[in-house]
Amino acid sequence: MTVEELKRMDRRIRRIPDPFGSGYEAWMKILKEYAEKNDTSVTNIAMQHFAWRIKN
Repeated sequence: MTVEELKRMDRRIRRIPDPFGSGYEAWMKILKEYAEKNDTSVTNIAMQHFAWRIKN
């Protein structure tokens, strides 16, 4: 994923009030969308996002 895609995805995820609780389904939907778009796994997208967040 490009940095711009990561930024766009991060903005969407940050709008979810509780991504690991009641907003889990919304968070997974975003990850699945980007995984399909980039022809990779949801796990890979999540790892890229977390790595990018740690760096920034």
